[in-house]
Amino acid sequence: MSDKATFSRTVTQKCACARCGARYEYDRVLSTERPRHEVAEADVELARQQAADDMAIVRCPRCGKYAPGAIRNRLLSTGMMLGLAVLCAAASLGLIVLAGMTGRFFWFLALAAGLGAAWFALLAVIALLMPTTAKTRPTLG
Repeated sequence: MSDKATFSRTVTQKCACARCGARYEYDRVLSTERPRHEVAEADVELARQQAADDMAIVRCPRCGKYAPGAIRNRLLSTGMMLGLAVLCAAASLGLIVLAGMTGRFFWFLALAAGLGAAWFALLAVIALLMPTTAKTRPTLG
């Protein structure tokens, strides 16, 4: 069994505010975990992450307006967590009904699904209330 290592890269993302026109940047940290001998595969994965859209939620340091797409990203992550919470709650209710009808070992699964619903609801609240990236800095020029 090989040891795993975390490979990371810091990329500077440059933005321009749609409201005030200020130019600013922030650091985006990319990381992946791979076996130590898969350095080339880790580099390919980091390059794929760098090419993908950024999901950071940043504000302009001058006027405080969110970066383009940031509100959509925040609502998307919150909606995904709420959807998973509803799915787990429905599964829990279905398993409770099934356990009541059959008397089988579905109580444990219902409890696990109920805990999953609570966990995803907590993650939805965190996704909705999480702070924005605070380390934005103005760029010169």
